[in-house]
Amino acid sequence: MENIRRINLTIGLDVYMNCLLVRAGLRNAMLIQPADYKEVISTEPITTAKLKALKKTFPELIQSDIGGETIISKKPYTETDIKRPSDMGKILGFPCATDYKYTLDHPDEPKTSIDIQVNLKPGGNDDSVQIVAYVCRDDKSYNDARYFAEKAEKILKADPVIGKIVKDVTATKNTIMSPKYLINELLTNKVLNEQDQEQMINYVSNLGLESANMYKYNFKNPIHRGILIGLLSNYDNNPIEPFYPLQYRAEGKKVEEITEKWDKALQGIFAIPTNGGGRRKNMRKTRKQIAYF
Repeated sequence: MENIRRINLTIGLDVYMNCLLVRAGLRNAMLIQPADYKEVISTEPITTAKLKALKKTFPELIQSDIGGETIISKKPYTETDIKRPSDMGKILGFPCATDYKYTLDHPDEPKTSIDIQVNLKPGGNDDSVQIVAYVCRDDKSYNDARYFAEKAEKILKADPVIGKIVKDVTATKNTIMSPKYLINELLTNKVLNEQDQEQMINYVSNLGLESANMYKYNFKNPIHRGILIGLLSNYDNNPIEPFYPLQYRAEGKKVEEITEKWDKALQGIFAIPTNGGGRRKNMRKTRKQIAYF
């Protein structure tokens, strides 16, 4: 267990597991994103330390710096290998990488999210670890995801370090509804199912509101529904989106500070007691578009 704790602290279980899959050839590559550690480029302290630990643990894998992010693979990559966003998805092995542009060009159409989870045996700090997540135009790639999960389980269980804590690996799919669809559900006072609620919370989280999955939502309360309509509308028409990614801009830190204040204010607003229907559930935040892991 000491080795597992060390991996979790220095590399991260998700990164370690993905590197095992790359080494075994199940994944072509995986991506280290400094933004996940609140940094901008791979040469900053936290990311540099992780890459150094990865090089020591997986010396046979090559680290290719692409635009400040690092591809971990068996072969080197350069900027010329990535001429369009879908190229990165192909390198990382996403079966629906070519859907990327379509999902961007048709934001109001339903989409399918694919999530590969490693479920851990009882006794650790986490119940599961997300190793791969991506968004497709439809669910045609789901069988590929299930095959991937089956093969990944065998590889991870065979590892002498983490194999003992791996229970199984699962692939799940969910239909992602657009913010406009969810806004209409709120406006017409529809009863929201759990999936609709979770998607609303995920959209709110992706506004940079880190505590959004902890707000005490009351989906029956008209005031809360009205606030959610405003937040979803903001997500769908975010005026600062042309300036993304903010970590590359000098104003990024200031935006983070303002967003933190906004987050705390909303926490207080949703905490005001209402008549029933309250909800507080820890949830995994997903990426706004295709998630590169």
